Amino acid sequence: MFRPISFFAAVLSGIFFATANADKAISIGLVFDFEGKSGAISDLVSGMEWKALNLKKQGVDVDFVKENSKDSPLGARVAFQRLLKSGKRFDAVVAELDSSKAFAAAEVADKHNQVMFTPLSTSYKITEGRNFVFSGTFSDRRQGKALADFSKTHLKAKTAAILTDASQIYSVTLSQEIESQLRMLGVEVKEQKALKMGSDVDSEVNRFLVKNSNVDVIFLPLYSQSTARVLQEARKLKVTIPSFVGGDAWGQYGKAFNEIVFGSGSTLKLFWASHEPDAIREPLPEQNGVEFSRFRPGAVIGIAEAAGSDVLGTVVKAVLQLRKAKGTEFSSRDLVMTLRDPSFFYDGLLGKSQFSEKNENLRPVYILGSEGGKKTLQETFVK
Repeated sequence: MFRPISFFAAVLSGIFFATANADKAISIGLVFDFEGKSGAISDLVSGMEWKALNLKKQGVDVDFVKENSKDSPLGARVAFQRLLKSGKRFDAVVAELDSSKAFAAAEVADKHNQVMFTPLSTSYKITEGRNFVFSGTFSDRRQGKALADFSKTHLKAKTAAILTDASQIYSVTLSQEIESQLRMLGVEVKEQKALKMGSDVDSEVNRFLVKNSNVDVIFLPLYSQSTARVLQEARKLKVTIPSFVGGDAWGQYGKAFNEIVFGSGSTLKLFWASHEPDAIREPLPEQNGVEFSRFRPGAVIGIAEAAGSDVLGTVVKAVLQLRKAKGTEFSSRDLVMTLRDPSFFYDGLLGKSQFSEKNENLRPVYILGSEGGKKTLQETFVK
């Protein structure tokens, strides 16, 4: 339920957009660690800028305002507050890839009735109980169910073990969902081990792998850097675990992960959730669009670029739909209800985005696999 808001409180809190005419630029705030080393953030913003360029060719202007969140949840919170104090009103704010930072930003967004999208963060705790916060992709609830179902149905798993990074909201929530779904399916979870993967834990990882070397599946709902560490240890120990299964964060890949999964001589049997089936659809559906290869010469569209394009496309479609219906001004609540409307969807590069009444994205979950270094699409979950 929405909290009741008086007209004057709405004006003071800035939830009404000044949309005096249909030609007014759509205003988007961006909250990310722009000074950090994450190439994914640069790629995502490039995807948004590319989409904005194509929208401009259709007569739709988009303005971006950036705030640097640095490298912590506190930084995300402060940056979001700074953005809202700038005096500018935003149709939506796109914030953070990391679930822990997105959670911090979401607290500020919902408190101030500001519509926010997190492009690729999947923890359902980010949107849970919040009216104004949306995810640009599927939640851990949906991918946890998909991974458990796949392991039971396709891998014929009867026993499993789970390794969790206790320092990451993403890992904790996805682990909880996987464990819950496995138990519902009758799969015995031999151990659910929580470690802080940022510390020196190689010896504990080794003990976990050896102890659970006889299970059917080991789940690693970790970021790709931590996954690479665990898989490196598994190769050194030469444990004979039939399958390793992970979440969408494996899709960040990285040099160490790529060498283990796709390198020559790779023998591990791996499966993971993904935002895209294998190859992202391109060029843009719009006629006369600027091809990405012209926007960024020598570059290809990856998951981050596609996610950036899709989240901006989603917001713009909803805003233009509202401007056509409402005219001069509309509220954040109006935008929320438009996005939640069962008839609303955006068919983007990563597939169709549609939202539940709890702001969860109903996008399909794709399960990819790698055996012998070759990546293949294993299954698509749309439930």
